Amino acid sequence: LLKDLHDGVRYSPEHLTQQHLRPNFYSLPPAHAALNRGSFIETEDTDGIRDMTVACLFFVALSDIAIFMQTHYHYSEVAFWQQVADCVTDYQTSHPEHQVRFDLFDIFAEQTRIESLAKRRLFGDKAFPIKYINNPLFKSRG
Repeated sequence: LLKDLHDGVRYSPEHLTQQHLRPNFYSLPPAHAALNRGSFIETEDTDGIRDMTVACLFFVALSDIAIFMQTHYHYSEVAFWQQVADCVTDYQTSHPEHQVRFDLFDIFAEQTRIESLAKRRLFGDKAFPIKYINNPLFKSRG
């Protein structure tokens, strides 16, 4: 999982719950920024933070597990995603003190943004291909 988040960690300084722990990062090197406009850490776009997390954690890491389980154990992908959604919902129910944060970074949003990373890697950063897709977790929300 961490290998998929190596260049995709995002946070909003304004939305940190403990402002005194705000990290002091070096600026992104101009040469790197020129080759990869989508590589940044700080943002005020909370939907973008959510979408990056959903894409990395759910669409990359957990989807591989879902496919493996269906292929090798005939465990339905629909059942797998429902189990994931139930786990998240159970956690959220157990921690109502964080409800404002759950709402701010709603992983069950109806749509989520994804980028065509393979196209960007193959053809360069000429066009930053972002598109909206239906979030499969939306249907599984408890």
